[in-house]
Amino acid sequence: MSEHRLDPLLRPKSVAIVGASKRVDSVGEWALKNLHIGGFQGRIYPVNPGYDELQGHKCYASLSELPEVPELVVFAVGDQRIEVALDEAIAAGVPAAVIQSTLVIDDDVEPALKERIQKKVQNAGMLVCGANGMGFYNIRDHVWTCGFDSAAHPASGNVTLISHSGAGMSGIIDCEERIRVNLAVSAGNELATTMDEYLDFALDLPETRVVGLFVETARNPSGLQAALQKAARLGIPVVALKVGRTEESAKLTVSHTGAMAGDDATYDALFDRYGVQRARDQDDFASMLIMFAELHPVGAGGLVSLHDSGGERQLMVDLADDAQVPLTKLADTTTEKLE
Repeated sequence: MSEHRLDPLLRPKSVAIVGASKRVDSVGEWALKNLHIGGFQGRIYPVNPGYDELQGHKCYASLSELPEVPELVVFAVGDQRIEVALDEAIAAGVPAAVIQSTLVIDDDVEPALKERIQKKVQNAGMLVCGANGMGFYNIRDHVWTCGFDSAAHPASGNVTLISHSGAGMSGIIDCEERIRVNLAVSAGNELATTMDEYLDFALDLPETRVVGLFVETARNPSGLQAALQKAARLGIPVVALKVGRTEESAKLTVSHTGAMAGDDATYDALFDRYGVQRARDQDDFASMLIMFAELHPVGAGGLVSLHDSGGERQLMVDLADDAQVPLTKLADTTTEKLE
């Protein structure tokens, strides 16, 4: 596979867990444990001055004490400590990070923590998954950065899932056993790395058969348009579950990830332009992903449909007409052979 700009984030050779912990069911425990469960093959560095060893790894007091600059840092610290920890990572030259916390603190000053963090990572050119997300599961390359318990994810599937909602991601990959993913990303607030970039990465993975997008907004519209155009060119189906269709839902979108949902008709036009299939709920979303993952792409020409019911045949003709799908016209020679 060719190199991609997101490799330090999604395919790192070394990972540091800042805030790694022995506390049961903490983000610090699970972030380290999930690297083991996922079969990470690179170097792992727990960072916490309170421990000498964690899960079989030497634990370091700070990033500056590591034997190398890790490609990826997973932050498992609270919002009161994240800014100092990030400053240390930037000073060390760490190229990528995962931030799962919300970046909201009581009695904050202006600019708020989220704005301060975003400015710092963008000035540093750091790739960031999050904040306010659940990390990612790169199943194919054995990199699990989520700080929470999850289902088993056999390597490697053919479905990519990119979600602004963390629960929207886990609600699919942890609840639908018929879907096997190669990559699942909880993009969160997209402080520095946006959905279109993950989509571009996923389209280069050789086993990707379909991509699902749980969309709250397009923070980089031109990038999303280019990525959808790439998917259409490669013939890889994209299924989108776009939330924020109603006024009340759009208000929740702002409170959830700080995103503006945008005019829904605009998204309809964008999806229609690039052949994106739009789902209306999670069941619809999962069903479409299963269908595209299992079926071969439809070739050129008309559709042949076989039935043992006259009523079903009539229904199929009606549905094909509604969807403007042409039905194959049998040649006279074919009809004669069938007879």
